[in-house]
Amino acid sequence: MLKNERVLCFVPKFNSEGKKDATGAFQPEAAAFIKAIGGGVIYQFDNSKPMPMRRAEVMQALSSAEQDMPFFMGVTSVAFFCHGWQDGIQAGFTRKTVGPLAMSIDVIARKAAKRDDVVVPLYCCSTGEDPQDDPITAAGTGDDSFADKLRDALCNFGQTHCRVVGHTTVAHTTKNPMVLFMDGMGVPDGGVGGYPPVSPKSINWAAWKKALQTTDLRYRMPYMSPAEIHDELSNPLVA
Repeated sequence: MLKNERVLCFVPKFNSEGKKDATGAFQPEAAAFIKAIGGGVIYQFDNSKPMPMRRAEVMQALSSAEQDMPFFMGVTSVAFFCHGWQDGIQAGFTRKTVGPLAMSIDVIARKAAKRDDVVVPLYCCSTGEDPQDDPITAAGTGDDSFADKLRDALCNFGQTHCRVVGHTTVAHTTKNPMVLFMDGMGVPDGGVGGYPPVSPKSINWAAWKKALQTTDLRYRMPYMSPAEIHDELSNPLVA
């Protein structure tokens, strides 16, 4: 079941050259996400700026979230709808700079009833993909990917029951079925990669792909347990 989530979403302000990725995918999907979750604010970062300036802009928005959005009473979830890859996201962060991002997210999450279970959906391509430049990983788990590093950093700052959601392939920002959950599991040093809420070998795989295409499950699933997801997929009205 969804909790009373209060989400701060980050999306790129401008389309990439020759594309309508911002206005045709990231921005409308973030708006639909907010509607499905029940509350939140969308912040457009200036993706025409260099990566360090984008990172600084996002950090400033996180630090001023309470002042700018007093009705939030603390942010419980931070979502990114933008381009991504194994090492980072379009918003300006890489595996080497997840520390400040995790710290800022932890600060605003703790203002929400001192919660340690912040959820960070990364609706970005490949953020959970196994890094090709790291030979010592647990293959198939996204170990040492951007999503994994962010989960570990959040746990280091005390968000030990957090969840970071990443994709392992390049596909549509929200409809990609190749999803990994990186859960904190109550420990301060994170973990080794993540797990798919629905495996390609699952009897519910076809229903999962269909539901992500045709229902709002793609927005709600970051806040659900695998059991809740499978229960919904087993419903004949979904499958």
